[in-house]
Amino acid sequence: MKENQKVSAILFFTMLFTILFYQQYAGINVLLFESVYLLFIVRFARPALKSPLAWLFFGGTFITAVFTVITNSVFVMLFNFISLMMLSGILI
Repeated sequence: MKENQKVSAILFFTMLFTILFYQQYAGINVLLFESVYLLFIVRFARPALKSPLAWLFFGGTFITAVFTVITNSVFVMLFNFISLMMLSGILI
């Protein structure tokens, strides 16, 4: 990915995060933000997703985002955060 595209992506996700989470509780905004993030990963980081471990955390991130909407518990939000950080770490 080119340097300009990286900066544009960072600015886009920063604005999206601010719009979705400013003075809001976690819920549907988590699902929306992470769905956009996961679609971005599929589009631009396809070679990094060849690992089965990456797909495991990819699915885990999506499932925990869905369950954040359904249950809205601290336990699910914690595992969602862990799964998202692990996926980002694997992709780096």
